[in-house]
Amino acid sequence: MAKEISKSELSEYISIGFDDIVQFPCTFDMLRTRAKRQLNNVVKYYETDEYFGPDRRNYFVSQSAHHEKRTGMTPYRRLSIRRDVFKGVETVDVFDHKPPAFVTENRWSAI
Repeated sequence: MAKEISKSELSEYISIGFDDIVQFPCTFDMLRTRAKRQLNNVVKYYETDEYFGPDRRNYFVSQSAHHEKRTGMTPYRRLSIRRDVFKGVETVDVFDHKPPAFVTENRWSAI
């Protein structure tokens, strides 16, 4: 939550993985909508060497430096997480993406 935030600060927060930013003043309905999106729903997060957060590929399309790095040819983890009001944060599922080229290139380095 922020009282004031510039466009560049907003972009920086999103690029480091913040999944929702509320800027005041906002209406109660807007705050309720965002809370509903975050609580008791499964939200997917992606973890790479340089990033942890929600899928932001569409956000970065106009920012070529980030977009060029996202080829799907490097390993990543996708975590499905649920924030439950009563139980807390729960990891529902973890998917480890290992592209065939990465596995083949690094297969012998572990031996």
